[in-house]
Amino acid sequence: MNKKIKRSIAAICAAAAVCTPLSTAPALSDYALPALTLTASAAGTISSGECSGYVYNQQYGGYKLYYKLTSTGAVITGCRTTKEYTEIAVPRSLSGKDVIAVDRNAFKDQTNITNISFYGINGELYQKYSYRGIEFYGRVALVGGSRLAEIGEGAFEGCKNLQYVNLGDKKVTIGDRVFYGCQSLEDVYFNSRTQTLIAPVYKEIGSYAFTGSGITEFSGITCETIKNHAFDGCRNLLSIDITADTVGYEAFNECTRLERINVTAKQIKGRCFQKCDFLRHVKIKADSIGTYCFSRSTNIGDAELDVAEIGTYAFVNCQLLNDLKLINTKTIGQHAFENCTGIYQLDIPDTVEIIGEFAFYKANNIRNPQIFIRENGQRLYIGRAAFNTSGVEYAVFKGNNITVGDYSFFQSRIKAAAVDGSVMIDHNAFGSGTSNPGFKIFGTADSNEYASDYGIPYEKVEIGKGTEKIMNDNKKYFMGISRFAELDDKTYKGSCAGISVMQLMAMTNKVDLSTILPAGKELIDVPGNAFTDHLPEYKTFTDMVVDYHSNQDKYYHPNAYRYLSADELEAYAKLTEYGITVPAALRINEHRHIITILGVEKLDPPRTDIEHGLDGTKKSYNYRLIVADSGYRYKLDENGNLLARGADCITYQPGWTEEQGWINAEDTYVYVSTEPSTNGQCYQQRWDHPQNVEHYIEQNGYIYDKILLSDIRYYPADTVVNK
Repeated sequence: MNKKIKRSIAAICAAAAVCTPLSTAPALSDYALPALTLTASAAGTISSGECSGYVYNQQYGGYKLYYKLTSTGAVITGCRTTKEYTEIAVPRSLSGKDVIAVDRNAFKDQTNITNISFYGINGELYQKYSYRGIEFYGRVALVGGSRLAEIGEGAFEGCKNLQYVNLGDKKVTIGDRVFYGCQSLEDVYFNSRTQTLIAPVYKEIGSYAFTGSGITEFSGITCETIKNHAFDGCRNLLSIDITADTVGYEAFNECTRLERINVTAKQIKGRCFQKCDFLRHVKIKADSIGTYCFSRSTNIGDAELDVAEIGTYAFVNCQLLNDLKLINTKTIGQHAFENCTGIYQLDIPDTVEIIGEFAFYKANNIRNPQIFIRENGQRLYIGRAAFNTSGVEYAVFKGNNITVGDYSFFQSRIKAAAVDGSVMIDHNAFGSGTSNPGFKIFGTADSNEYASDYGIPYEKVEIGKGTEKIMNDNKKYFMGISRFAELDDKTYKGSCAGISVMQLMAMTNKVDLSTILPAGKELIDVPGNAFTDHLPEYKTFTDMVVDYHSNQDKYYHPNAYRYLSADELEAYAKLTEYGITVPAALRINEHRHIITILGVEKLDPPRTDIEHGLDGTKKSYNYRLIVADSGYRYKLDENGNLLARGADCITYQPGWTEEQGWINAEDTYVYVSTEPSTNGQCYQQRWDHPQNVEHYIEQNGYIYDKILLSDIRYYPADTVVNK
């Protein structure tokens, strides 16, 4: 159609509108003119959409709205504006029918419009105002309650100066490309008649509906369906907080400034948050998230996923993801967390039934034990290479419907596994005695088929004797001396870091004790005066401990620690049941102290008889940490029981002989409560006794009145290196 014909049709529409007052407008079926496309007709005037024979002429606002009537209400089909910075007010009803919809392209490319509000009232929406002697017409205050329920495809597309839209209190469908290219759009508001703003409720948000818009936040939103690409390329969007049934394919693709999401949905489809470069915080509650959902969003730092099914490649290569929480998960898809090298803590819930192939492949910094206990016939399938080359060191498998797939832990850091029940272990799941020489399997059965076939040591254990076994296995590593380094004033300070490093290196075969201790001696045999009297046969050993203490940052990786969680304590307690030693170092922040931990014993029932020296109260503790505390010296009694004597007033008082004050080593353990009411309180007599506290007030000017679980940093043995 040529320009001359277009201008003629536009003029006819304008004339018809002027000649037809709203109160006497004929029914649409009686009107002679067909629906025609509107175009710009004069300088400064912009026309859009279709002329449908009915017009709302707002002379004070400088615009005309064209509309049609249907059996259910009025539908706005077009618009004409005559000035820049137009603010449009739409009455609740036109020709006696509620405004229920905006037709496709009705306001397309209306660059004059800065905002549009759909009112819940009729009558005059503009009135005369006066400011400093200047009279002008402006919109009356917004009254919500508009019945608008649908905005058609492309309705506001290209309205690059549109800043905000006020809708009513109906559930609204936003069609495809509705706000496409609205680069100044800040928000879409919902307003009821009784309340200025209400939480937005959408029925559907169409494809590319907000693409290229300037919207920065999409929060408190409820929607049935967010279609594919709905917010694709919204580069100003910073955060979203939405509830939806379905979030479509690539719905938030390339939202490059998006930082935080909180999504509740039934289904989140594939690549939904792909290429969100600055996305850091993810919280999702959904039935499923699709394939490649977060691929190439490589800056994610934390993700809380209450998700039943995590799709294939969902978080592949998210290397900064270090805080991952899985809740109610049933399926972890193939390659879902492949190459997520930042994950240190992985707690897989017991709801998981399938861990797909390569799910945690190359997640080489996972350190905490993996517990796979499935009772009452619950199914668990761990797919091929699921933890291949991961950092997992310990695992427990217990149940009668568990399959550990081919190569699932092959080339990982796995050191020990407890296997109980009818667990099927497939080809090379843990490697062999040759490929993984330090690996050992524990269980309650007489033998283990995989261990026999692959030349792996197997040890039958008795549940309930785990703590006793750990102590018997490690007595020789308890160091019977507590003072090494001299200060200028000839007083002494402990060498806890050096002792702990020496213990861990000895346990992990990084130090050959036979080359640094006198023949036939073990750590527990080191006499208390080995350093202070400079016994020559111990000089190599004591010099090494002092070096470890003085240069502890060389031997402890400073960033390789984590704080023990309640889940992790429970995991270590499962390993302790099987007598599996898990050597590590604990640094107690408040007390500047390091001790060696060997395992975690679960107390059932909890211990309630420990009286705190600080206030005399008794608290309940449900775990205790099996530790070798370098604040004590150790020796064996005539029955081979390990005894301890240390720097607290219970085991040492002035005037006591060398034989006085010795207690059972288990009384030096650290007791822990994970009950929420205790805030993770811990107890150890060395630090919690009044006279000990007073000693530290005198020496350091600080009051050390308690230890909390949050004060304890945990260094796995592999983070202690011989440099």
